[in-house]
Amino acid sequence: MRSPRWVSAGCALVLMMSACGDDRATSVEVTTAKEPIDLLYISDSSGRVTAEHYATLIEQQLGAEVRLTDWRTGDQMLSDALARIRRSPDVVAAAEIIVLWGNPWGSGIGPDIGSCLSPSTSKPPPVALTDEYWAPFREQFETTLAEIWTIRKGAPVVLRVTDMYVANIADWRDVGVFDACTASWEAMSAAVKAGAEAQNAVFVSTYDVYNGPQHDQDPRAMGYLGADGIHPTDAGGTAMASALAAVGFEPSTAP
Repeated sequence: MRSPRWVSAGCALVLMMSACGDDRATSVEVTTAKEPIDLLYISDSSGRVTAEHYATLIEQQLGAEVRLTDWRTGDQMLSDALARIRRSPDVVAAAEIIVLWGNPWGSGIGPDIGSCLSPSTSKPPPVALTDEYWAPFREQFETTLAEIWTIRKGAPVVLRVTDMYVANIADWRDVGVFDACTASWEAMSAAVKAGAEAQNAVFVSTYDVYNGPQHDQDPRAMGYLGADGIHPTDAGGTAMASALAAVGFEPSTAP
């Protein structure tokens, strides 16, 4: 992040002698002004609402204007996010704060997670979605974050990585796949966290925010998802933005 810019109309002590011989000193007050902060928010539609609230919290806590660059796109895969980063390196290089998420499709994982995403499913995933299953997704996160460091030539940045909430957790319970699908989702979250930490990014779990630390909370019942049962409400976006702000704004350094 840029250092605060110090603005002074004059800080030297000026001595003035009056005709009567009185010594008087006049000084000009030093004022401060912080440069705007560039926030780059990369996500699929699960990041809806969050970026705006996060920008507001940054402004409140750091006392500077935030300029939001919005790279949230519906169904954006992490591979799409990586391509976008490579197409617009100047945006990445200029950002002081970057938040990254992209969904796992196109990362080399199998289709088996789809059984947990469909509310009509009555069977758990046909294979165990373990660390091995999610390894390609973890590696893609490492690759994407490494690209950010390459573009920035290792310059420090407030770098945050998120994961994905479960919208249809109540359906999992109804059809009896809660345990199997929760284990699969937790393995995915762990893979994202491992990929983030390997590249010195700070992981902030959307899964924990929307589904609770035990991952058993229905975000629809909490009012975190809208009428479509998929996308965040203002309450959901506010909760996630607060979690991002809660970890502070210490810049990361290149691994």
